[in-house]
Amino acid sequence: MSCGFRRLGLWTKGSLRRRLVLLFLPVTLLVGILASIGTYWGAFLELQDLLDDQIQYVAEHVDVAESNRVSLINDGKQYRNKADEVLLEVWHGRKLDFTTDAGVILPPRSGPG
Repeated sequence: MSCGFRRLGLWTKGSLRRRLVLLFLPVTLLVGILASIGTYWGAFLELQDLLDDQIQYVAEHVDVAESNRVSLINDGKQYRNKADEVLLEVWHGRKLDFTTDAGVILPPRSGPG
């Protein structure tokens, strides 16, 4: 058993190249793992904020009445930017029952979802 430790000691005391590889390889792996974790965590928090903002926006503009009818809330504001409007469609089977913008005609969905 001591023979194995002696060989390891001789291998690490060998050349400068070996010692640098033994030093920089674990450090590089650790930095890569920490960077991956940080990137994932940052993207997760950013996505969570984005989805929270979207659901709040929809909640501000959509109302479900007691009879389970979905309608938009009209608070008197006129939106100039049509890209910010919410298009809401209610389908039963392949029949469109309700839409918030009759000018936009979308095909029925191809599958569940």
